[in-house]
Amino acid sequence: MRKISLLTRRSCKLLVFVAIWALLPVADFGQQVSIAERKTESFKTIFSHKYIEACSYLFSNKWISDTVKSYGIDPAFAISIVFPELIRYSAIQNSIETGGLFTLYVQYGQTYADFSVGHFQMKPTFAKQVEADLSLLSISKTLKLDLNESEKARLERVKRLDSPLWQVRYLIYFVKIMDLKYASTVWVSQAENLQFYATAYNCGYTLDATKIKDRVCRKTFYTTIIKSPPCYCYAEIAKDFFNTFPEKK
Repeated sequence: MRKISLLTRRSCKLLVFVAIWALLPVADFGQQVSIAERKTESFKTIFSHKYIEACSYLFSNKWISDTVKSYGIDPAFAISIVFPELIRYSAIQNSIETGGLFTLYVQYGQTYADFSVGHFQMKPTFAKQVEADLSLLSISKTLKLDLNESEKARLERVKRLDSPLWQVRYLIYFVKIMDLKYASTVWVSQAENLQFYATAYNCGYTLDATKIKDRVCRKTFYTTIIKSPPCYCYAEIAKDFFNTFPEKK
């Protein structure tokens, strides 16, 4: 594999960041803080058009729910896990970061680029971990995914991440892997189960259960380019959406 200098690596990442910053609309931080201080506001009000766009994407693409259901998974449960990511999604930012994966990640690996892409904001490292863990499921027998650390394998992974259908599949596999890992866990409620899975999806499901539980109530979710207040609880947003999901069982 070709090597590039540390300076070049940093320069590439900086160029991607600058491109995103230049093309995205400036966030109205003052308005966000004002909204956050109004405790009675719903997440739909807080995230305004971003929330509406997220719902519009989901409900204009009914095949997502149908696909999840075909694997024996409650669509309301699975889709709620990734709903906060749909709020965060930006088409412009996604285009730039996907391009970054096709160049930096494919050629040099995750050290140089591990951007979150697609409506479900999935990283190559997440996808690769799910692919590796598929060996735990019977479904792995029908899939032939290249897990080698090669340019060809990385290119195929980015192509999958760039596919809405594959993002749904990764979500399905994630839920099934979590179900297997925590098969013996007794959940107090479905909401507790959902918040745990949502937190694991957000912070990394390879963390042990204690660390995931410790993060369930943390307010670390933000929709701006650079992390800034106010921040919100990822699991709480997921639960709130789950409670209003129109097709919930």
